[in-house]
Amino acid sequence: MISSEVRLISSFIKHYAFNMNKSVERKKEGGGTHVKWLCSEHKNGCSWFIALSRKRQSKINEEATMQRRKKPTTKLLHIPCGSWYISKMELNHTQLCPGIAVMTTEFLLEHPGFRGAILPGHSTSQARVVKTMICREKPGLRVCCQLDSEGRFYRAFLSIGSAVNVQDAFLPVWECDGTHMKDPSYNGILAYVHKETIDNFAWIFWNCIVAGIKMNIRPAFCDRGKQLVARALLLRINMKIHLKFCTLHIRFNTMDKYKSLRLNLKSVNDDIFSLQGASTTEGYELIKTKIASKYPAGISKVFAEKIVEEHVWSYLCSIYPTDWCVVGNMKATTKELKWIDDNWSSVPMHGDALPLFGIRTTSAVEGENNGLLWGRVRTQLVLSSVMTYCTRALKNLQKPAV
Repeated sequence: MISSEVRLISSFIKHYAFNMNKSVERKKEGGGTHVKWLCSEHKNGCSWFIALSRKRQSKINEEATMQRRKKPTTKLLHIPCGSWYISKMELNHTQLCPGIAVMTTEFLLEHPGFRGAILPGHSTSQARVVKTMICREKPGLRVCCQLDSEGRFYRAFLSIGSAVNVQDAFLPVWECDGTHMKDPSYNGILAYVHKETIDNFAWIFWNCIVAGIKMNIRPAFCDRGKQLVARALLLRINMKIHLKFCTLHIRFNTMDKYKSLRLNLKSVNDDIFSLQGASTTEGYELIKTKIASKYPAGISKVFAEKIVEEHVWSYLCSIYPTDWCVVGNMKATTKELKWIDDNWSSVPMHGDALPLFGIRTTSAVEGENNGLLWGRVRTQLVLSSVMTYCTRALKNLQKPAV
């Protein structure tokens, strides 16, 4: 983009950012020959920017002119002297950039809805009317849809306001699990990600918090996957969530890690659930001793250039008790706090101690995923899936209390 006036390019940049639901700030540089537009959240680490430069008048000395020396060929040769051009840019906002568009008088006067309200005979935008009706009829509804850099559908978030508003009547525990969409109709046009990613989990958690879902005071059960790093990312912007590990997934991991020992599935399952359910430090230590004597064999691995043996009990005790055990989520005494600090001071924790209300797995949300499959939510295109999901949620909300 080239223009003799910097204000024209600047106006385009502001409109471009507004269209992307972001706001920008202007920063002058280089004595009037350089201008830089930054994301409004650049002080919080967002790397988005567009740099403008003004091409100076080339200076060719008289002797060179007399010799009719050709001007050197450069990438700026097509730009007239004195014109402004985009010299450098980074159009990707930092992950979880909190910046949002700010409505200004300039944008308001250009908005079709505003013009339609003050100009007789001016037709309003159909999209604006639809959006206004949705917001009026469904207060609290949050919808977030993103496109990728090529303008293709990327991901979408939906929370229903009526469900969020009654969350205090539900069991105050969240469960989190991913599921694969099975619709083959988007071959090459829209592809659902084949695995759970850190970025997607952070984006979903962030949208949940913005939608009013109380993630900061309630435990969220999950497997030990990408959610852990997503939590750390959100913590950097003061968005706190409390992750608890699914006991069934811990059992799956234990059986897989020690499959060479040919452990009995039922026996391991019972012992792990007993350790998770221990409500006192004495009970935890007693069950740990029982597990150590029951499975004396271990597996060898190299750690710090040394061969060490790892046992079932040591693997289970490498998980911070607050992340999965009842004893780690009860109001601790001074003695219990010391016990935790003595044994797990070097082990990372992923949330505060919170009541678990008898929940210890993600079975409920996995069952819901299965229900979504039977309800054909997972086997349709995006719009149909959203409509089917809303219908299913509505039926659950209207279900009479037993």
